[in-house]
Amino acid sequence: CACNSEPIADFFDVIQLGEGENQLPSICAEIERAKKEGGVSKKELLRRIAKIPGVYIPAFYDVTYFEDGRVKAITPNEPGIPAVITKAIIKDLNEFAPPTNFVVPMVGAIQDRASIEVLRGCVRGCRFCQAGFLYRPMRQRDASLLNKAAQDLCANTGYEELSLSSLSTSDHGQLEELLDDLNEWAPKEHVSLSLPSLRMDNFSQSLIEKTTKVRKSGLTFAAEAGTQRLRDVINKNVTWDEIEKTCSLAFANGYSSVKLYFMMGLPTETMEDIEGIAETAQKVVDLYYSNPGHAVAQRYAPHLQRTVFHQQRMLGRVDLRPYDLVGQFAVEIFEVAGQNLAHRCRGEYPQRGLAAVERQRRDQREQPEYMVAVQVRDEHGT
Repeated sequence: CACNSEPIADFFDVIQLGEGENQLPSICAEIERAKKEGGVSKKELLRRIAKIPGVYIPAFYDVTYFEDGRVKAITPNEPGIPAVITKAIIKDLNEFAPPTNFVVPMVGAIQDRASIEVLRGCVRGCRFCQAGFLYRPMRQRDASLLNKAAQDLCANTGYEELSLSSLSTSDHGQLEELLDDLNEWAPKEHVSLSLPSLRMDNFSQSLIEKTTKVRKSGLTFAAEAGTQRLRDVINKNVTWDEIEKTCSLAFANGYSSVKLYFMMGLPTETMEDIEGIAETAQKVVDLYYSNPGHAVAQRYAPHLQRTVFHQQRMLGRVDLRPYDLVGQFAVEIFEVAGQNLAHRCRGEYPQRGLAAVERQRRDQREQPEYMVAVQVRDEHGT
């Protein structure tokens, strides 16, 4: 499925807009029916697939532009093709149980664990979060359904770690009940539980106890910004008191480290906000050393997720169009900000992230040249 499908329109015959659980079986059914009939042309098959709600067939639309580059119109060029495509949305996730059988890779994978989607969407409304707006409204699966699917998934794949994934797992209304159900069988099967998406404002002693019966997994929290002012701007309703309480609770329960995610390039950001990232991280280090139960700790270094969001004024550049931000201007911001944090933090070079941002903001034009440029950069490892 895709959000902005225009950058990849030249490379795909069929693009699903929205949530694909309903669409994909219908698409496969049309393909199977065409094969059984025999002699069905590709164009006729695409016409049939185009009737499925939420399916976009790029070949059936013509795009025109204004002189300044803005899209003027997207019009169908075939009869019977909808002028407007509405993305598909699953109203009740309980009607689509999580998959319990899939191919297990023979080599080590980054996400080498069983994963169950417990809910979709988010009610928090952080202003920088694309997924939080795209997947509205928030919907959750019942605890009993999730427990059964998780047990079947672990039995079928042999995984010894189960991840309860979502945009904000701790917002699930039956999370405590679900963890109780999972702990009825998971420790016996030596399956550990992990919650990869936690909120600092509802992290609790109970969650720690129920997710560490087999082994401890890493704790990751998204502070997003280094100062309270900037967290308020992006509607990230997390305070330092909550950060302190959460990290202290983790350290008191035997954790030796936590991972905090921050972003650079947010609206109204200043160098004071950038310095606040390192200062917040240092306060977390001090919390660990102040815990009487621990005498030695590994030095903490925040991992910076560098994101271009809105037009920035940090370098006095105010005459830029939005898509200019993915070019040299963004690199300049990151280099200047990175120099201020280099002695205390580790980060990633922004070129790969900028390539992703550039791809998302483009339309159907200049795609061949762009794809070649990306391939060249990848070959050189930058």
